[in-house]
Amino acid sequence: TSTTLAANAVDVGETGTWSVVLGTSSVSATNNPTSTVNALVSGQNRLVWTVSQNSGLCPSSRDTVRIVLAPPPLS
Repeated sequence: TSTTLAANAVDVGETGTWSVVLGTSSVSATNNPTSTVNALVSGQNRLVWTVSQNSGLCPSSRDTVRIVLAPPPLS
């Protein structure tokens, strides 16, 4: 299962990065705020969008996305 992510765009001089913190999914383009996440598993999947200034003068900001998939129905 896959879905499209939707994070804030980064400004000039910033870098955004998706990381998977729970689950076994993968992000097709880790630096794209509207990337696709693939291989979502049943249960909880958690990803974090981190925006960092390239100068390193300010702390990074983070936002967590939680995607919960119900297990497939039993036949």
